[in-house]
Amino acid sequence: MNSEQIYALFEAVDEDYRMLCIDAAAVGCYLYHQGQEAAGLKLLHTAIVTAGMDGSLVQFLLENPKKSLAGLAMHAEIRSLVKIISV
Repeated sequence: MNSEQIYALFEAVDEDYRMLCIDAAAVGCYLYHQGQEAAGLKLLHTAIVTAGMDGSLVQFLLENPKKSLAGLAMHAEIRSLVKIISV
């Protein structure tokens, strides 16, 4: 899966909560990679399930943070927070 495919998956989420799921997924990845593994995993899993996606996507997003974050069209404030793991 590449960043364009990740983008397409999240863009297909209902508009009412798309940005919430995108931002939550990004922050979940960030927390996980900052050593807050349980909190990050829980937030990321909740975002994925809420978005109606397959839970197996969680592991892919955690294993490929650069590719994953590049595919998430998150709010600018969240992007500035997570940029330390996406460089």
